[in-house]
Amino acid sequence: MEAAAKRCEDIVPRFVPDEEIPSGDETARLHRWGYLRYKDMFNPRQLLGLELSCRFIASVENTRIRHALATNLSDLLRYQNMLCRYDAAALKSLDVFSVHGFPVSLIQCESNFLGIVNGNGSNVGSGGWSNIVDKYVKAKSYCDAPFEVQRSGSRNVRVPIPDERIGEQGNGRRRVVAIRCRSAMKVELAPRSLDAVFTDPPYFGNVQYGELMDFCYVWLRRLVGTDTEEFSRPSTKSPDELTGNATEGRDLVFFTEGLSAVYRRLARALRSHSLTTITRWKPIAPSVWRFWMPAWCVPPLFPAPRKWEGRFTSTGGRPPSSIPFSSVGRPDERRAAGSPTPRTISRQSSPKIWIISV
Repeated sequence: MEAAAKRCEDIVPRFVPDEEIPSGDETARLHRWGYLRYKDMFNPRQLLGLELSCRFIASVENTRIRHALATNLSDLLRYQNMLCRYDAAALKSLDVFSVHGFPVSLIQCESNFLGIVNGNGSNVGSGGWSNIVDKYVKAKSYCDAPFEVQRSGSRNVRVPIPDERIGEQGNGRRRVVAIRCRSAMKVELAPRSLDAVFTDPPYFGNVQYGELMDFCYVWLRRLVGTDTEEFSRPSTKSPDELTGNATEGRDLVFFTEGLSAVYRRLARALRSHSLTTITRWKPIAPSVWRFWMPAWCVPPLFPAPRKWEGRFTSTGGRPPSSIPFSSVGRPDERRAAGSPTPRTISRQSSPKIWIISV
């Protein structure tokens, strides 16, 4: 450890973040434990490995490969820090965000930085470069050959999706995908311009998204550079973030009114009888739906993916609270149009889809 600290000083780090950790509802926990700067959350061995990794990635000339490696680095950061804990049941380390916060334990777990591969070529444990790259390769392979997972008896079975691919090229034609980091409360969406909306609303004060994401952001901003739109700001935190946060003065009124405003805007932007999905971890009462989404018709259904089907038996057939629910809704135009039943949704050759995240 002393040798790593000495070498880290000798090479004069360029990518190790020395910014102070700002005050916040979740970062206050770090301050109480003495973590004042982001670099304090890593030991010298981890800092040296991450600095050298960033230098290698920055030297890659191919932009797509460089950005792909930067994506892998963001995943590596979650495991190569001193807030990781050991999962004795799974026999591997847990990443810092396994509990959607900054857990500080009296006993830290440090993963092998490069990763460990056993005799048959499989990765052991978690958190090393070999683990992260293997995960990324599997994700890219899924894009080339997507599949669904269905339950067959006691096994999960992969069901291929024919003639489908996730990427710029798909189904014999080039796709146009635009990703924008914008406030859903302010972005301009033309009326009747969207075919579908997929949302995963925030959870009031339970998850402080901006405070957590800055953990990776301060590294990536130095590596990717501020010329990229997504890294032009010094922090991912925003006054428009739809969360409850006592430090920032965002209360329950701000949260509920904000969500209601977002769904009203989306209702206006969706074409007639188009759909939206709302994913969350617990069922939401009808009264809450009416408050958030007065312009929407949401059926009282809480469907879940088939892969969770086998886990319902332990809860008496009811979905447990630790799995995601999804509801499907649509703009409620029946009263205004006088139509008692919705029309069939037509298939569009080039559907416009809006994905809302936080």
